[in-house]
Amino acid sequence: MKCETCKKPTKETLIVEVVSRKLLGMDMPIVKKESLCHEHLLEAFAKRFAAFTEKLVIFHPGLEGKKNNYAYAFIPMDRMRETNKKLSLVEDAFKAINGNCSRCGYPAQVAFFDRNTLPRDKKGEIDIIKWNKPIGDQVQGNSEILCLKCAANAIMPSLVQFGQFSSGLCAPYRVEGIMVTLMV
Repeated sequence: MKCETCKKPTKETLIVEVVSRKLLGMDMPIVKKESLCHEHLLEAFAKRFAAFTEKLVIFHPGLEGKKNNYAYAFIPMDRMRETNKKLSLVEDAFKAINGNCSRCGYPAQVAFFDRNTLPRDKKGEIDIIKWNKPIGDQVQGNSEILCLKCAANAIMPSLVQFGQFSSGLCAPYRVEGIMVTLMV
């Protein structure tokens, strides 16, 4: 693959949307993505992130020093509600998003969980989060209410330090959702 912006070879992709289409009576996910070099991937993500208008629950990526197949994913809440029955903590985080950012005073849009709110194994790795494993049961701590700019400032250093998003970096799209690191 080549970067769609500068034409350098790349293995990284920005996932811009996942839609379901019926095919022979089955839901088939269709992934809309862009092939981008690391620099242009991060620029495109930051631009899409800044333009997002819905509420988000964001878990710190925690990707510093990681080298495996990780993706920083956006999971729409409607999909989470279909696959996870125990989302009360996440639902409560969404309900808490109102008023102003706790850091700068701009209108709030994000419930942000810092790096130590999801369980880690003995090596400091994030436990694998599976679609059928309730995220709400894994959260250890409270969220901070932030505006989108302060949330971007909190997550971008981790994304910049991650070497290669060959498994994808997913920008938020259209609906409220959760951003979380997945091992794929």
